[in-house]
Amino acid sequence: MLRQPTTCFSFANTASQARAYAVAAGLSTTTKVPSVATIARRQLKALPKLSVQVPKKAGGPYAIFNKEVRATDPSLGKGTSLSAASRVIAERWRGLSPAEKKTYEDRATQQKEAYKRQYEQYLAKRTPQDVILEQKIGYLQSVINPNKPSRKVPAAADAPKKPLSSYLLFSTEAQAAGPERQRQLIGQVLQGAMTQQVKTIAAAWNGLSAEQKSKYQQQAANALSAYKTQKAQYDSTNQIAETRKAVNKTLQTAAKSLQPKPKKKKVLKLSTTGPRRIVKKKKDVAPKKKTVAVKAKKVVKKTAAPKKKVGVKGAAKKAISATKKAGKAIRVVGKVAGKEVVKKVKKVVKA
Repeated sequence: MLRQPTTCFSFANTASQARAYAVAAGLSTTTKVPSVATIARRQLKALPKLSVQVPKKAGGPYAIFNKEVRATDPSLGKGTSLSAASRVIAERWRGLSPAEKKTYEDRATQQKEAYKRQYEQYLAKRTPQDVILEQKIGYLQSVINPNKPSRKVPAAADAPKKPLSSYLLFSTEAQAAGPERQRQLIGQVLQGAMTQQVKTIAAAWNGLSAEQKSKYQQQAANALSAYKTQKAQYDSTNQIAETRKAVNKTLQTAAKSLQPKPKKKKVLKLSTTGPRRIVKKKKDVAPKKKTVAVKAKKVVKKTAAPKKKVGVKGAAKKAISATKKAGKAIRVVGKVAGKEVVKKVKKVVKA
C-alpha cells in the first residue's frame, strides 16, 4: 500500500529507491524495474476523476497582464525562449501608467472574489472519496516532481475536526484573554508582531508547573477521546476503509501493467489440415538364436565339396575326418541328425 508521506521527501531516480517504490507498488523486482516517475505517472493516469475539480487560484495584476500579452503577441510565442519573453513583458509592465495598472488590479480583485466563491462551493460539494483521491494525487505529483511544493489537502466539510493539543489550548486561551487575564496566564500583555507573541506564549508554557499543565492536558485527552469515537463512526458511514482499499488496488494494478511479461516458450504444433509425416518405428527384433541345426547344415555344406577323384589313402583320410566331425555333430544335434550325416559320409567314401 502506498502511503502519503508526512514530510517532504525527495524521490531521486536511483536504482535502490526505484526498487523500494516498486515493492511498495506491488511489482516484482526479479526483472527490470521502471523508474519511480514512470510508475507514478502510470498510477496517476489510472486514478478515477474527482467529482468536483479544485478551482485554480486567482492571479495578481502582473500575472493577468503577463497572460494577456502572451496571448495577443505572436512574437512571444514559439521560437522565443521563456527568459527572453519574460524580460520583454516585464519591461512593458514597467512602462504602464498607474491608471493602466489600476485596471489590472481591479480585475485581479474581481478574480480573487470569484475564486473565494468557487472554493466555498468546491468544499461544500466534495465527498469523502474526493478527499482520498486528492491525497493520492498530491502524493503522486510530489513523486513525479519533488521540487514542486505540494498542496495541502483540506479535510471534508462534514468530517470531525482534530482537537487541539494541550499547548494550543493554552495558547488559544492566552490570545483570546483580556489584559488582566493575560497577566495571570503569561505574566504580561501580548504586544508586537505575531511571531513575538508566539515566543512569549511558548516561554510562559514552559514555565508552568506540572499541576498547572495538567488542566489543559486533561482537556486535550477528553477532546481526543471524543474525536476518535466520532472519526470511527464517520469512517464507517462513508466507507473510508473500503475506498482506500479500492484506490490502492487501482494503483497496484496500474503499476503491475508496467511489469514486463515473461516470454512464452515456442511449442511446435502439428498441422491438423496439412499432410502429416509418418515416421515408422523400428520393430524390436529379438536376437537370432544360434541353433545347432544351423551349425550342422554348415558342417554339411563344408563337407559337401565338389566331387574329385581321389586315391584310397586320400579317401580314407577324408572318411576319418568326416567321422570325427559327424561324432561331434551327433553329440550336439542328436542321434537322428547324426545318422543322416553318417549316411552322407558313407556315400562320399564309396564315391
